[in-house]
Amino acid sequence: MASKEFMFRILTPGAELFSGMVTDVVIPAHDGEAGVLPLHKDMISLLGTGVLKLVKDGDDYWFVVSSGIFEVRGGEVTVLAEMGEPADVVDIEAAKAEETRLAPMFAEKNSFAEDFEEFKVAYERAKARIEIHRRTHSVH
Repeated sequence: MASKEFMFRILTPGAELFSGMVTDVVIPAHDGEAGVLPLHKDMISLLGTGVLKLVKDGDDYWFVVSSGIFEVRGGEVTVLAEMGEPADVVDIEAAKAEETRLAPMFAEKNSFAEDFEEFKVAYERAKARIEIHRRTHSVH
């Protein structure tokens, strides 16, 4: 009988954010979202900046991840991220302030500017933090 779970890890330079058996994950890839289920074919891809969702024991767990790679190999998935944080540590007010501060600068940046990628990643990280808050908090 095929396994209904697979080993999943999120690693950053400073910490292992998650390691355990999961039933599915949705990973922000550089060109959209990648869903992974048990028995997924082996692959390697660039990690984007965004919201990562995993399901363990029927519960959803959420992380913001950015910049790196992810690999599916031999029934295991590893995310190697330059930056990552669980949803429960996101400071939504700081994220909104950062997005507000960066939006006009990012809009004015020429994509050929030397610091364009740095601004783009910072802006996308702020937006991902806002999005993870939206996905994990009830609206009253």
